[in-house]
Amino acid sequence: MNKLASRVESVFGVRPEEYAPVAWSFTYFFCILSSYYMVRSVRETMATVVGASNVPWLFSGTFFAMLIVTPIFGWIASRFPRRQFLPWVYWFFAANIFLFWLAFTAKLHETGGYGWIAIGFFIWVSVFNLFVVSVFWSFMADIYTKAQSRRLFGLISAGGSAGALVGPFVTSQLSVEIGTHNLLPISACVLLVGVFCIARLKQWVVQGHEDDVEETVASEKALGGSFMSGATALFQSRYLIIIAVTSVIASLMGTALYMFTIEIVAGTIDDVDQRTRIFALMDMSVNLIAMVIQLLIVRHSVAKLGIGTTLALLP
Repeated sequence: MNKLASRVESVFGVRPEEYAPVAWSFTYFFCILSSYYMVRSVRETMATVVGASNVPWLFSGTFFAMLIVTPIFGWIASRFPRRQFLPWVYWFFAANIFLFWLAFTAKLHETGGYGWIAIGFFIWVSVFNLFVVSVFWSFMADIYTKAQSRRLFGLISAGGSAGALVGPFVTSQLSVEIGTHNLLPISACVLLVGVFCIARLKQWVVQGHEDDVEETVASEKALGGSFMSGATALFQSRYLIIIAVTSVIASLMGTALYMFTIEIVAGTIDDVDQRTRIFALMDMSVNLIAMVIQLLIVRHSVAKLGIGTTLALLP
């Protein structure tokens, strides 16, 4: 058994006492990205319903929604204990998904189509993606030490990669069979499994870190800071400003390509459920190619050329 544990540690970097939390963390990230990629395919379909010519307005709406929501998120995070705040983030978004499902179901047989519901859903999914993933990694940073993160985060990230494949695969298999709108309750239920994972990880923290519980997710303390702390930190760091500018440039290019994709799919496929299936297959293919590149190319490029040169090669 010791030999097996030694082999597991040498291959995956996980020690016996870390098996349980890593398994729960892996599952947690798997659920988040599985859930997201299911609603993402529905979002792309809603973009085709609204029309490619309106996509710039959808992104403008997303931008302004982020400006409003981000300070609110920062205010809540700075005032409520982590043990309360983290699970409720996911309960809130799961409830949103169920509400959209009810709205889509009510509009299904109306001649006017989805209308403003499609626009709201498109914007909401972008907000959903930002917060559920960022909360996940802040949670991971909260429960693992710096030394553990170097050993374990790669394996935990693989949970997200697996979810990014399984979510689109399930969507591609079910969208035509059960209808696009009926994917939403499945996505919400998968997301709620992540809440259960949080509870198990919090229990592990309490049992294994009783001496420093005040500095963990089990603490009754809020994160502190102000609702504009993130923006303040951004403009005080040249490094973060450069990252932000790079993200803006990438988003501008991605938006143009996205509009072309929406226009092609909308002009080629009439059936809404088939469009969802196509978008899911596209996501699954992209994520599979990305995983292969990460495993076979990025690691060697970073080792030989450095992280800066590797990032510069991306464009």
